[in-house]
Amino acid sequence: YVAVLEAALDDLPMDDFALILGDADGVLYSAEFGDFSVDDPHLIASASKWLGGMVIMSLVEQGVMTLEDKPRDYIPWWTADVADTRSAVTLEHLLSFTAGFDVGANDDGCVTDGTVTLDECAREYYDGGLAYVPGTTFYYGPAHLQVAGRVAELATGQRFTELVNLQLMATLGLTGTSFIFPSPDNPRIGGGGISTANDYARVLQAVLDGTFLSGVIDTMEQDRTGPPVVIGARPGTVGNNDLDFRYALSHWRECEQPA
Repeated sequence: YVAVLEAALDDLPMDDFALILGDADGVLYSAEFGDFSVDDPHLIASASKWLGGMVIMSLVEQGVMTLEDKPRDYIPWWTADVADTRSAVTLEHLLSFTAGFDVGANDDGCVTDGTVTLDECAREYYDGGLAYVPGTTFYYGPAHLQVAGRVAELATGQRFTELVNLQLMATLGLTGTSFIFPSPDNPRIGGGGISTANDYARVLQAVLDGTFLSGVIDTMEQDRTGPPVVIGARPGTVGNNDLDFRYALSHWRECEQPA
């Protein structure tokens, strides 16, 4: 199968990349092409979302937080007024992108500003208000994970970058993963992560072999965007914008289509 695979890889319209294939038992195939090493750190864009969500779900697994917790339980300036729909937002809503924010994926607001803190960035989205009742509408964008990250900081008394080091780096022996863009004080949790191919493969193997997040992975993988939740905004898919991909907690369910 290697010859068939490598022939297909030779036809790809790119020169510099790496590919690692594996399962719960380890790496089955690893190769580097062009000027790309499996140990070089790279910005991983939206692949950051799953890692950021894993950091937060590791805290849920440890009993530090629950998915039913609300930002208002931790953030002093978050309203508890039941007449304000923001008071009903939960950690589950934030991780499933159904909290009600309507900030688009290409927003260039505070998530690109390295001069503010994660608290200030979360406050910016809070002040912008909600467009939808929490739990009713999926909207793909950066606001949800910035708020969730700030909740995690207050629940633990540690910066999100420190939580990445403790819950991911130290736990799994990673060497090139971080959340420091645009700054360590305001990491873009949904798109500013940095990692290596080997690190990401190590995370995936640990999930598959049950040595990481085994107590919460089933919960994390459940579809959160089926009816009655409606889709407010999601990115298109290459070659077929009609694919009905569903969203779990901070990651897509791309391989399983609804009947």
